[in-house]
Order: sequence, then structure tokens, then C-alpha cells
Amino acid sequence: MPVLSEPRLRRLSLPLLTAALLVGSASQLQAQEDPALQLVKDALVEFEGGHWIEAYNFFKKAHATSPSARTLRGMGMTSYEMGEYARALEELNAARASSDRPLTPAQIEQVDGLIRRSSLLVGTLEIAVSPETAAVLVNGERTDKRKVVLPVGRVTVRAKQQGYTAEQEVVNVEGGQSYTVHLTLNPLASTPLESAPVATTPETTEPQEPGSSDLVAEGPSDDSDSLIASPWLWVGVGLAVVGGVVATIVLAGGDGDDGEVESLPESNVGTNWTVVRRW
Repeated sequence: MPVLSEPRLRRLSLPLLTAALLVGSASQLQAQEDPALQLVKDALVEFEGGHWIEAYNFFKKAHATSPSARTLRGMGMTSYEMGEYARALEELNAARASSDRPLTPAQIEQVDGLIRRSSLLVGTLEIAVSPETAAVLVNGERTDKRKVVLPVGRVTVRAKQQGYTAEQEVVNVEGGQSYTVHLTLNPLASTPLESAPVATTPETTEPQEPGSSDLVAEGPSDDSDSLIASPWLWVGVGLAVVGGVVATIVLAGGDGDDGEVESLPESNVGTNWTVVRRW
């Protein structure tokens, strides 16, 4: 057996080493050019292990990094296994229509089978609302779509807009069926503004003396009122009273005096005698 010399051995080893380096460099270069590749590998590992949530998250990250029909297919397959049939339909149909790294014929056949089975587990709902600007909520979540795919079960569709009455309808969705919901909102009745009440000040009444009448006689004024109110009248009355008192005192004090008394003839008017004392 011939023995290879050292120079000949070097000449044979150099091409093998170069090829190994080129293969390794190609793998590293492919990983650098397609950073989603490692994410897809991680997703496949989790998918094979039945870890649907982990697999879906890896497929979703891979699609966000490098969108393609393959990543959409992985997301749709995982959604189907999770029981999210409406989401699976959306993702699988998008995968079939994508031209980025399109699916192979075998992959298309597999996707079509999943689409058919998913369609039997959801219902389609078309929503017509008036006015068209009204907000639409499906099971409490707002949506701008007017045609939605929903899982089987009870679904509440509600429409609302400011200035209008809110309307809603409940639909029992069955697999493979289509439904249409019409919601018409009516304007709220305008209520006239109520006039503000005018504040009134309660009338104050002066207290009256007990026994006084609340009624005042109407008519011409009596002159006797002014006469009674005259001060000269009361001066005269006062002088007359004083004079009478003085006369009474004088008469009462003159009973023991010796003066002469003259009796006057009887008056024609009456029988009273007038006595005049002379000093």
C-alpha cells in the first residue's frame, strides 16, 4: 500500500476543509438572511409536542419577522388545534392566497381540508346598521367589519350612536349557517328646556293691634277727624275742666261765710237757682 507523502495529504485535505467551511458558512448565511427560520423551527417543536399556545406564538413572531404563506399556514393549523375556528379560517384562507413563498400542492391540499372542516364549526353573520356611522359591538367587542365569522353559540350584536337609541339583537349561531342582522337606530326625542322658576319675595305684613279690623272703610273723609285732631280744641276743653274744678272748690269752701246772698228770680228756662256770692 503506497504511503502518501505529507505534501500530497495536504493537497487532499484542503478541498475537504474548504467544502466544510463553505457548507457551514452557507447555513450561517441562510440563518442571517432569514431570521424567521429559527422561530419556525421552535414553533414546529412545540407543535409536535402539542403545546399549541407556544407554537402559535412562535409562528406569529416568525410571520411578523418574515411574512409568508408558510408562516400563515402554521398559524392557521395551530388555531384549528386550539379550537379557534373563525381565526383559523381567516389565517388559512390568507395562506392560500399569499404569493410570498407560496404553498406547495401538497400543502394546498392540506389547507383546503382544514378550511372545509373549520367552515362547519362556525357561522357567518352579516350586519346592516342605520345610520352607517353607528358603532357595532359583537359580544361586547367593537368591530368595523360588517361581515364576521363567529363560533357556534349565542351571539349578541349591539349598535349605538350618540343622539340615537341603542339597539341590539341576539343570534344563535349554528355551524355552516349564514345570518343577517338589521339594526335601525331612532333619534332621541328632543325635550324642550323648562323655564326657570321666577323667585318671588314673600310679602311682609305689619302686626296689627288686637281687635283691629283688617278692613278699611272707603269713602269721603270726615271733617270731624281734623277737628278732633286740632290742639285748640283740647286747650279749650282743658280750660273748661279747670274752671269747673275751681268753681266747685270755691263753692264748697264758702258754706260758713257771712256774706250776703242774693236770690235771683226763677228763670223761665228751668227751676234751678243760680247763687252768686258777693265779696
